Order: sequence, then structure tokens, then C-alpha cells
Amino acid sequence: RIIHFSLESERNNMTESPSTLRKALYALASFSLGAWAFAKVNSISGPAFEPIIAACTNPDFATVEEFASKTGYHVYEPKVGLGAFNLLVCLITQFLFELRQTHPAGLITWTGVIIASLPTAVLNIVESGRADVKRFHPVRFPMLVGLLYQLLGVSVIFPLVWVPSYIFGRGKGPISTWRANLIAPMIIPGIILTLFVFTAGTDSYLWTISAGILGGPLLVMSSAVFWKDVSPPSTKENIVSGAAAIQKACRLLIPVGVAIWAIVVVTAFQTYDSFPALWASIWTEANASVAFMTIDSGILWVAILICIAFQDESKAMKALVLTPIMGPGAAPLLVLAELEEMKVANGGTKDD
Repeated sequence: RIIHFSLESERNNMTESPSTLRKALYALASFSLGAWAFAKVNSISGPAFEPIIAACTNPDFATVEEFASKTGYHVYEPKVGLGAFNLLVCLITQFLFELRQTHPAGLITWTGVIIASLPTAVLNIVESGRADVKRFHPVRFPMLVGLLYQLLGVSVIFPLVWVPSYIFGRGKGPISTWRANLIAPMIIPGIILTLFVFTAGTDSYLWTISAGILGGPLLVMSSAVFWKDVSPPSTKENIVSGAAAIQKACRLLIPVGVAIWAIVVVTAFQTYDSFPALWASIWTEANASVAFMTIDSGILWVAILICIAFQDESKAMKALVLTPIMGPGAAPLLVLAELEEMKVANGGTKDD
């Protein structure tokens, strides 16, 4: 009976595994999206960021106070850059300061990325914790990928690197319930820091350190808590329990995504009298920081849909239809939970 169950499961895996052509097409679509985002982001932000980078790397400034007084840029907190990432912290502080000063376009676009980052973070945490992820594929290393998100932009690295790595190197085994239970606690700090950045006084130390942490390496390095996490054996019971824990985490985050989306929608309706006015504010007449974040939020959402469509096109279509109502975070989270629910319903015998 046990041998029969194993052979039957293996046959299911073989018949349900995506073809090489399917993998190639989805990976190419995602890679092309990331390549376009890279080119577009650099054309928009490159000229604007060059003087900031020059000022942040100027060795003549003995203190950050001197840096601020002589350049006119905002003071930053180098301690959260851990030395190696001081330039990143300096740059992101100026970036977030400009977003804060460009109200409400800065709030709308940054918050859009935070919303779309909810399912992205779930995917990063979950898929890196499967024991059978192929070696040396980026999906296996969430901290490294997270640092690349911070350095080059999540709209570039997620579709350009992570999604193709997931398509060709993903695992199908279970994750530990301990890992799944940490999904929501790992995501909440970024939301709290965003609240501080858009509500605290910009001349306060709370604002400065919140901006540095939000865009620096510390949040990413928090994934070190998973360093010693051990993936459980690929048994029916472990697959079911792991999928159920992931499903629970997704459903815990859905109300968070809906609530943040509601804030974005209400803010937009209260500020702009038409969609063309909104579009001009966040794109056609936007400054470099706002335009950057518009690309980030839109491309990240499309890349998530590609990732979901690779598993099940009907689920991706459902997420697409529900996005205007639930937002670009909660809608994908709902279908990710449903994909895990399929594993539970089928007793852990299905790939996807």
C-alpha cells in the first residue's frame, strides 16, 4: 500500500510538472519585464541621483551634520548602514525625504510598493524554506536577494532574477510551521517604519532612523533568523501542516493589505478630481522619486501575477479581477492561500 501511494504520487508529480517550454516562456516574460524596469528606472532616476551619490560619497565631510549643512540634503544615520551600506542609507534617506515632501503622490506610490511587497515577502520566505530548492538558485537565498532589492529596486530584481529562479529552481517540499508562523511578524516592521516615515516630523531623529532602517540593510538582514531553520521531511503530514500554516499567514495579512489599500484609494479620491490628474501626479509630471516608485509598484504587481499564472492561470486571473477591490497585495495573497489550500485538500500529493 505504501509503495503504491509513493508510485502514484510520483506519477502525479511527473504529469503535473510544467513543461520546459512553459517554464521558458514564463521566465522570459518575467525577465523581459525586469529588464525593461531596469532600463526605465535608470533613465529616470540616474540623472537625479548622481549629485546625491556624489555628495554621499564625498570624504571631505567629517560628520553627517556637516554633510547636511553644506549640501542642503537631509541628515542621515550611518549607524544603520553598518559601514558597508552607508551610501545606501544616505541615498534612501534623501529618496524618502523627497517622497515625504511630495504629498500625496509620494505616499500613494511608496504605499503601493508596500502593499505589493506583502505577497512578495510571503513568496520569498516560503520558497526559500523548501528543502528541495535547487542549489545556487537565488530563490534559495532571501537575504542576498533582499539586499539586491534595496540596491537596484524590487521592480528590477524580483522579475529579472527571483521569478525565473523560482520557475527553474523551485522546490515542492514542505516548510516548517515555525518558518510559516514568522511570516507576518517579519513583514509588520516595514509597515510600522512606513507609518513613522510619513507621519513623524522630518527634523526628528525618529524620522531619520526610520528612513535609514526602512531602506537600509537591517530589515533584510532580519531574515537571518531562518539561518538554522530545518525543512521537515517531505511526508504527507508535513506537506499538509506546512501548507495550512502558509495559508493561515496569508489570510492574516489580507486584512492588512485591504486596510492599506483603502487608505491609498481614499487619499487619491480626496486629492484628485480625475484619473488624468492622478496619473500626472504620479507619472507624467512626477519627480524622479515618485516616478521610480510608480514603476516599482506596477511592475512588482505584474511580476507577482506572472509567478501565480505559472502555477495556475485561473488564479492569476482571479487576482487580477480582485485587485481594484482588494488591492495589489490582498488579492494575490488570497489566491496564494487558495493554492496552498489545494495542497491541503489533496493530502499533499499535488505539485501546485
